[in-house]
Amino acid sequence: MNQMPDNHFQKTVPKLFTSFIDIHKLIDEYGIDRKLSHIVLLRASQINHCEYCIAMHTREAKLDGETNQRLEKVESFRQHDCFLDREKLALEWAEALTTLNTDTNYTDLRSRLAEQFNTTQISALTALVGMINIWNRIRISEH
Repeated sequence: MNQMPDNHFQKTVPKLFTSFIDIHKLIDEYGIDRKLSHIVLLRASQINHCEYCIAMHTREAKLDGETNQRLEKVESFRQHDCFLDREKLALEWAEALTTLNTDTNYTDLRSRLAEQFNTTQISALTALVGMINIWNRIRISEH
């Protein structure tokens, strides 16, 4: 049986890997605040238990000025007033799209998102959550 090398995805399908990086660059063009992006990426990675991505997004968030205090509270964001309403909604959206619970009222959640974000931003957030879920699964597959 062949052993897969570390980071086999990047080595075996480099064009896909590069394309995924390019998608993130495109998502960034739609004006989602970097700090918001970081906490969304972190929350989905926490749900998926991807230690690689948790460490990476924590490090990147700090480089972009996010505080340890807020990063430590992302998992329990609903209970803390250090997050703005729009950040809480984005984190709730990340949770809903990551867990895919059949009891989630997506219509209500989209309506509440529309009070804080325009349609383009909601689409960009959705793409961001979709991409981190792909990355989490790729990184976990390499363990």
